[in-house]
Amino acid sequence: MKLIGTSGRPRHTGAQRADRSSRGGRHLAKKKKRTGLRVFITIIVILAVIVLAGAAAWKYFVKPPEVPVERPNSPSWGGEKEPDPAGEAQPPVVQDPDADPAQETRTGGEYTFALLGTDDGNGNTDTIMVVDFDANDYRINVVSIPRDTLVNVSWNVKKVNSLYGVGGVERTMQGLSEILGFPLDFYAVVDLKAFEELVDAIGGVYYDVPVNMHYHDPAQNLYIDINKGPQQLSGEDAVKVMRFRSGYADADIGRIGTQQDFLKTAAGQIMENKDKISIPTLAQVFFNYVETDLTYGNVIWLAREFFKMDMENINFQTLPANYWDSVYGDSYVTIYVDEWVEMINECLNPYDDPVKASDLNILTRDPNTKKIYSTSGVYAGKASWGN
Repeated sequence: MKLIGTSGRPRHTGAQRADRSSRGGRHLAKKKKRTGLRVFITIIVILAVIVLAGAAAWKYFVKPPEVPVERPNSPSWGGEKEPDPAGEAQPPVVQDPDADPAQETRTGGEYTFALLGTDDGNGNTDTIMVVDFDANDYRINVVSIPRDTLVNVSWNVKKVNSLYGVGGVERTMQGLSEILGFPLDFYAVVDLKAFEELVDAIGGVYYDVPVNMHYHDPAQNLYIDINKGPQQLSGEDAVKVMRFRSGYADADIGRIGTQQDFLKTAAGQIMENKDKISIPTLAQVFFNYVETDLTYGNVIWLAREFFKMDMENINFQTLPANYWDSVYGDSYVTIYVDEWVEMINECLNPYDDPVKASDLNILTRDPNTKKIYSTSGVYAGKASWGN
């Protein structure tokens, strides 16, 4: 029986009203559930977009360094073309503009660097290393250039470490390109603080110090007291080991050997503990303290590639030269040109075409005449210097 209200409309019983209310509640609950589901899906989609966009941005940001594909033509060396006192120099090579470009290209994935250490207190570089990193074969070759190496410059003290003091990074990179016959891709200038921070960032280095190291120089505020033997070195102690040279019979060459040995030891310990080392943290320390033309993303990419290496593929060598030469009573290192060209092409040259002696612009001593000559036939200073 339907109940008719005063308005003429049917009246619902309490049970009917309760049922209607229940159906309304279920409908509202379903609506809320659908709304909540849509919100959840929307959040997931937004998060996915953010993650994908972040991954794309990170991939764009963390990338290998860009390097020139073709080897530049031999530069026009500055200076005067003068009669060569040794009579052995060849004129600089002028590349044929119609030559096949394929002869001048380089294999991708290979990068060259100048690693410069500034700690001699005179504004010069005390450590100079040339590095070739092949990210295809995962191989690193490092060649040390002794600080007293004779170079073709106009000033009187013609040592490679003076390049930085005279013209900073730009002049150093130019000078190294003259020694190598091709320009290096990038540089990293590491001062004392930078080296100390980098060693501390990897937790120090356990190293077998080869000799007793005791040296005091109040003028430089340098006090070294480290006994020989295996020990854990902090960044501060590692700096002292790398700087010490007075206790070696062959002075700077002995120190170069220790520097190379220390760096290889450090690299091995980094590889052993790579799962505990944060690459972004290490890259940030590097970027904060090291002067470089690499980007932060480049440094991270290179570090990741480095961690894929085997230790036996990290090689250290020293420029082949007469380490005991002298000019006007001053100590000089004079390059053995033929051996140096061979080392360049075997260890450092990233280009397909080989470097030739005539591509170099260095002063050195002729093994036959014993005269100082220029490999390019051009002298930045007087051709009579040293003779």
